[in-house]
Amino acid sequence: RSGNLGVLDYLKMKNIEADTSMRDSISKSSPDKPTKK
Repeated sequence: RSGNLGVLDYLKMKNIEADTSMRDSISKSSPDKPTKK
């Protein structure tokens, strides 16, 4: 099952990366709105 855990961790990391980049692009496109963290 360690293989599955590795995949889940990988997907989790990818989700965090996408979420962060999405927040960055949103904050850049609308600097007047406060960004949630």
